[in-house]
Amino acid sequence: MIDMLNQLLWALLLTAITVVMHSGYSAITIKQLAKMERPREGRMLHFYLVRVVIELMLLHSSETVVWAWFYEWKNAEWDWNTSLYFSVVSYATLGYGDVLLPPEWRLVGALQSLVGVLLAGWSVALLVAVLQSTLRKKVSESGIPTQ
Repeated sequence: MIDMLNQLLWALLLTAITVVMHSGYSAITIKQLAKMERPREGRMLHFYLVRVVIELMLLHSSETVVWAWFYEWKNAEWDWNTSLYFSVVSYATLGYGDVLLPPEWRLVGALQSLVGVLLAGWSVALLVAVLQSTLRKKVSESGIPTQ
C-alpha cells in the first residue's frame, strides 16, 4: 500500500510539472491570438498553423523528457535512451511492451499514459481554438452575416 501511494505521489508531481508546461504554452498561444489584428490568409495561415503544430510537438516531446528523467533516475538498470523510449511509448499510449518498468514503478508508467491522452486532447482543443479564432476574424472582416 505504501509503495502504491509512493508511485501515485510521484505520478502526481510529474503530472503537475507537465500540466504547468502545457498551460504556459497555451497561455502564450492564446495571448498571441488575442493580439492578432486581422486574420492570417493563404500561405501565412498555413505557416502559422504549421508553427503551432511544431511547437506542440516540441512541447509534448519536452514533457516526455520530464518523465524519462524520472525513469532513468529511479531505475538504475536503464540508460537514457531506454528511459526516453519508454516515456514516449507510454505517453503516446502505444504500449509496445518490449520495455517494462520494474514492478515498483509500473503504476507511474500507466498514469503517464493517462496524462498523455489528456494533454493530447488539450492540444487538439488548442488547435481548434486557433482555427476558430482565425476563421471568426476572417468572417467578421468579410461582412458575411453569422446568423
